[in-house]
Amino acid sequence: MSFTHPQLIALRLSLILSVIVIILLHTPTMPTSTAMPLAASSDCFNENFTDSNLNTAWAWIDPLGGSLYNLSANPGSLRIHALSGNRDLATFNKNAPRIMRSITGDFDIQTKLTIDPTEIYQSAGLLVWVDDSNFVWIGRSVSNVIAHNYVRGNSNTGLNPSERSYNNTTVYFRIVRQAATFWTYYSEDGMSWTMTGSIGYSSVPNTISAGLFLINNWQDNPLQADFDYIRSNCAARTVYLPVINKPAPVALMGKVVFAIAYIDATPLNDINAHQEEFIAGLRSASTWHGYADPDRRPSLGYATYGGSVIQLNEGPPHRSDTGQFDYAAVYRRFDLCTKIQQGVVDEVWIWESGTGNAWEWVTNGPNWSWTWGANVPMCSRTVTTMNLNYQREIDVAYESYSHRLEGAFMTHYPCDFYTNTWPWINWPSQCSGRVSDQFGYVARPFVGNNFVAVCGDAHHPPNILDDREYIYDDTRSVQSICKDWQWDGSGQVSTFNCTEWGCTHRGFHIWWMQNLPGYGNNNRDRNGNLMPNWWEVLFQ
Repeated sequence: MSFTHPQLIALRLSLILSVIVIILLHTPTMPTSTAMPLAASSDCFNENFTDSNLNTAWAWIDPLGGSLYNLSANPGSLRIHALSGNRDLATFNKNAPRIMRSITGDFDIQTKLTIDPTEIYQSAGLLVWVDDSNFVWIGRSVSNVIAHNYVRGNSNTGLNPSERSYNNTTVYFRIVRQAATFWTYYSEDGMSWTMTGSIGYSSVPNTISAGLFLINNWQDNPLQADFDYIRSNCAARTVYLPVINKPAPVALMGKVVFAIAYIDATPLNDINAHQEEFIAGLRSASTWHGYADPDRRPSLGYATYGGSVIQLNEGPPHRSDTGQFDYAAVYRRFDLCTKIQQGVVDEVWIWESGTGNAWEWVTNGPNWSWTWGANVPMCSRTVTTMNLNYQREIDVAYESYSHRLEGAFMTHYPCDFYTNTWPWINWPSQCSGRVSDQFGYVARPFVGNNFVAVCGDAHHPPNILDDREYIYDDTRSVQSICKDWQWDGSGQVSTFNCTEWGCTHRGFHIWWMQNLPGYGNNNRDRNGNLMPNWWEVLFQ
């Protein structure tokens, strides 16, 4: 089939309009935030349920008996299982099985759970317990809703499940205490939060209890929920809590990613859900200091070409000469160079089960390339192709993206990114006399910088003082200028440990990216001038 020149123009306009619609449809909303100072608490914890036994700080409460908890059915999660009904958390029935522990002072507790309730009065979530007559919970309930219940003086003051529609089976919950007031929140990604309400009490003891619950109060059908973690930050700090939904600030760079999945194994994770969660996380990650103010403008917002991942029931292609992933075959099959040259595709993501024998990322373009000898085509624009594993937790995808950023900044900003003598020493020759153990972005504490870190790297958070890798939950406190990185020496030193990023793999990578010079940054270079937005070099 051939097209006339007007037909080609019309076709290209149609593709561009389609992509604009996709971007609009897939632009998430970000809530406004309010600053809330929280006093220090003597209780901080980060329970990931990785041990074979429940930590002794937790108490298992099962008023009726017959319910179970299990740490081995879904390794790395706590499963609570109610075999029968009549288990609720209300004024007239407080029989829900739960795990609880004491917590003192102001707090910000969060959890992630998965549940698929099918009957009325089934729910699971996060609970704060003042006493038998005063408690607060928020949960994922039947009919795809978020419910919360505020009990004060043994009277329900805030049961309101009908106004919080929520379709996913996995959800994040958060309860914040400030003195005698509690706020409840839920989230799809653990980063952008929606408030469901708040309740104040005349007085609350300094030490109360918090934990996880499962409600099964109607039928005798069994119900279970899996909790990934529960954590609390004990440091005195200010949190920024969302209060009203409003349109998200438009990302500085809107990019369209062409996404393909090669399905040669039964996926352990929903591929489109992984895709959307990854996109949402990168939007947050590209928001400079987004952990302090989530309403700042992100540098990068992705949309998926065509609205979803193209899923192929076949294995990934391999080169006949090397056995490595055949990038050229993918580009030919989907005519990607044409789409890239037309400006309707900016990046390529390939989801596979780990059988691709591919690099985590390759970049090829007219201005810079990093391909490790892969046969990825050069399509006249700088394009990165990422290989991601749908069998792994989404945290691993963020780590791959951090490596992609490392490669870009090693290329474009090596003298600011590397250190001089440790831990990153293979800097290019043009950086001689310019790299610094004190100010290089990846610096970690050692005698050469008086034990004041910057931000560390993808495998080493800034509180890791040796060569151990992948330790994202170390509670060692260190001094660092990461949150006020200034090459002119004016940065303020702060002291923190892994609770700064939630002591999680994904949390660290998002935090690490949020400290990179992004849109609206106040980072100063060695001459005292504002640094450019580093994210822009990804596509230059």
